[in-house]
Amino acid sequence: MSDFRLAFVAGMVIGVIEQMAIFYTDIAGFPDLSVALVLLVGLLLRARTLGREVVLDQGLVVEASEPPPPTRAANLLAVQHTGKIGWAVLFTFIAARSFFQGLGSQERAVFLLSW
Repeated sequence: MSDFRLAFVAGMVIGVIEQMAIFYTDIAGFPDLSVALVLLVGLLLRARTLGREVVLDQGLVVEASEPPPPTRAANLLAVQHTGKIGWAVLFTFIAARSFFQGLGSQERAVFLLSW
């Protein structure tokens, strides 16, 4: 946001609406849904003016920030699909995260820190 005052007021409104949803309802997930709806309405109201402040510079020269990989490495399947492999690893980690137990006790935490 280009206006700090608007961002501050929007943050306060989101916080108040979330706290009201927590206080006045017992529905699980409703506070999160209310925040998402407020953000969606805010984006829909500001959609026309969000892109107007962008100025394109026609004389912009973009250079490669790093050299391309060697041809032998570029031909590897893992290098060609790095983005897809990264997303797959991320989603696998998120899915498997529930199977890993956290620090269930103080003794386990002390053991891990002293080990």
